[in-house]
Parts: sequence; structure tokens; C-alpha cells
Amino acid sequence: MLSAYAEGRDLHTLTARSLTDREEVTKDGRKPAKAVNFDLLYGMGAQGLQSYALRSYGGEMNMEEASLYRRRFFQTYPGLKRWHEGELRTWLCGETETRTHWQAPYRHREADRPPQRARPRNRS
Repeated sequence: MLSAYAEGRDLHTLTARSLTDREEVTKDGRKPAKAVNFDLLYGMGAQGLQSYALRSYGGEMNMEEASLYRRRFFQTYPGLKRWHEGELRTWLCGETETRTHWQAPYRHREADRPPQRARPRNRS
């Protein structure tokens, strides 16, 4: 994905080709690919993809299609799949990372998080 972006290639068209196994992609054929690119890039699953595609692009897809598109997306961009898996492992270890355009990454540890405030009691 990064090399295609650096080369100025149309990512939505590339993704649409991988989703549909068609070389020719129409403007309407790019719509599901837009939803897939923006949704799966940020870690949503098939159910979230299905909802996002309808809400944001008017594209209806059933759960089977959403699952297929998700699988094909990560086959097309395996580096992104590895990155997601690494981020999940980091998160499961209790760490998160905040990145900004101007700063280097900052790792947050579980100990850095503020303590949870107690919830108010229900006084019924």
C-alpha cells in the first residue's frame, strides 16, 4: 500500500481490483473499495465494514461479502495485516502509542493511565 501511494497510484482502484478480481473498475465499483480502505485501515471488522459502507457510501453488502472483502484486503496488503497484529499484541500487553505529525511516537504504559473514578451509586 505504501509503495502504491508513493507512486501516486489510485489506492481505491487497486483495492477494488483485488476485491472483485476485475481489471476494469467503474466509479461505482470504487465505492466499496473506499469503505474497505478507510474502515479496515483503522481496524474495524466485517460487521463494522458492512455498516460503514452503507452509512458512508450508500453501498450495501451482506456479511458474507464484508468478510470476503476483509480477507482479500489483508491478502492484498499483508504488511498492513502484520502491523494490525503487532498493534493488537502491544495493546494486549497494556501499552498504547500516540502518534502525531510533528512528534515521535509516545508509548503509554498501563501505569501512565489515570486511575478510574468510582461510579456514583444508584440511590433508588
